[in-house]
Amino acid sequence: MEQKRFGSILRQALSRPVEDGAQKERLRALGYEGTWMDLLTQAQVERAAKGDTAAFRLVRDTMDGQEEPVTEEALKHLPDETLRAMLERREGT
Repeated sequence: MEQKRFGSILRQALSRPVEDGAQKERLRALGYEGTWMDLLTQAQVERAAKGDTAAFRLVRDTMDGQEEPVTEEALKHLPDETLRAMLERREGT
């Protein structure tokens, strides 16, 4: 039997669907498929949006260089306090 590398095992585990129905529906409402990787990705995005600089760096550094505009639909799903924090940082207050 071939021994799998940790990265391969981790990718397989993270590609599985989230079992928690509420979490899965929340992810799907945000446009995700509902996998564990989707859950971790959204968690990092939310932490970055709240001002967590380590989460921001992780998100920034893993982007592939292709900038995609933020859609109105994506913004609709963010909590009000996250949107307010984004506006405050944008305005420099």
